Amino acid sequence: MATKANSLKAVYDGPYFKPAPAGSPVGTKGTQVYRYKVIGNPADLKAYKDAQSATKDASGKSVYREDEETKEPLWFTSNVLPKVIGLGVTRPNALNPKGKVFADTGEIERLRKMSIQYPETAEDNAREIKEILKASPNTVAQSAPVQAKVAETLDQE
Repeated sequence: MATKANSLKAVYDGPYFKPAPAGSPVGTKGTQVYRYKVIGNPADLKAYKDAQSATKDASGKSVYREDEETKEPLWFTSNVLPKVIGLGVTRPNALNPKGKVFADTGEIERLRKMSIQYPETAEDNAREIKEILKASPNTVAQSAPVQAKVAETLDQE
C-alpha cells in the first residue's frame, strides 16, 4: 500500500541524454532523461532522501542525487511528466525497507481510463488533464512554504 507524502513536489529542471552503456548492441541510442528538483517539508524530504539513498542503481550506487550548487535533492525519470508533479514514498516493506519514490500520476490515469470507458466524457476529461499538465504552483502545492518554493523554482526557468 502506498502512502502519499503530501508536500513532496518535483519541479522540472531540464532534460539530458544518457548514452547507451559501452558494449551495447550497435544501433542502441540511449535514453532521454528528465531532471526534477524535489521540494517539500523537512519530514517528507527526509523520507525522500532515505528512500532514494536505500535504492541502488545497476552498479550498486545509491540513486539519491543533489544539485551540486544548491544541494537541493534531484529526481530523475525517463517518463514524460508535467512540469510540476507530486511525489510519494511507499510504506517500507521487505523489498524496500525505506520505501520507494513514485510520481503521483493517479488523477491523470483515472481521467484517461474514464475517457476510454465512457467516451462521452473524453472531451471534459481532456480539458482536466490539460489543466493538470499546465498546473501553476498555486494549484499543485498545498502548504505556503512549498507553494513559494515551487513558484521560485519555476521563475528561474
